[in-house]
Amino acid sequence: MSARLMIPAASPAAREVPAPRRVRHPFVIGRRLAPALAVLGVHQDTAWVEVDDEHLHLRFGPLTMRTPVSSVGSVFSFGEPVVGPRITATRHGLRLITGAGPRIAIELDGAVPGVPGWSVPRARSITVTVEQSYRLAHRIRQHIEARTFNPADRL
Repeated sequence: MSARLMIPAASPAAREVPAPRRVRHPFVIGRRLAPALAVLGVHQDTAWVEVDDEHLHLRFGPLTMRTPVSSVGSVFSFGEPVVGPRITATRHGLRLITGAGPRIAIELDGAVPGVPGWSVPRARSITVTVEQSYRLAHRIRQHIEARTFNPADRL
């Protein structure tokens, strides 16, 4: 006599996978820049931008920046690659262009506290080159749209 294992069919609700609550996008780090950044403690495991339901968190080696996702006003995608790295801290914000590829600029509603150890008193924007930058931009836009959505607009 053989035994049969009956597996019940999953309901449609059971097949739905909720969207990840926390998404991390590592920086794209160019081969030429990698050795210099490694000396500063910046490599694939310590350089990323993370978005969850409440915060936008940036880590670049020993430096971190965290702000509520509600403080993000807009996000822009730039498809054309940049020639050469650009890592600058200005009075307007941070530019962390660490490799070739699409980059995004995250504009903040008002300034958030600057990054300790850098001469940025308040950051108003962050420009980064991360893996799957279009997905990061899309995720941030979803937060902006959810915050600004008015059901009366559909009428």
